[in-house]
Amino acid sequence: MGRRTYGSGPHAARHSAKEIAKANDAFAKQAREFNLLYDCRHCVHVRHDGTSCSMDYPNRMLWDAAATSHALDERGHLVFCKYYEHS
Repeated sequence: MGRRTYGSGPHAARHSAKEIAKANDAFAKQAREFNLLYDCRHCVHVRHDGTSCSMDYPNRMLWDAAATSHALDERGHLVFCKYYEHS
């Protein structure tokens, strides 16, 4: 499969599935190596039910990405919450 472009303008993602997988593998390795805490499970804004955020951020995607230690989604966009604050 070749390179795909998603979106338009300066924020369009232009990554092949192979490039995305390579980046996610590298991220997962570094997250383990450096004990990186970066997701909802370690954030002060997660509610006690563990499935929602006090900032009302749509965090379903973040929960799914955390389980597999992905930094990029299937389109090559960064999976990140701008409200993350370590608990």
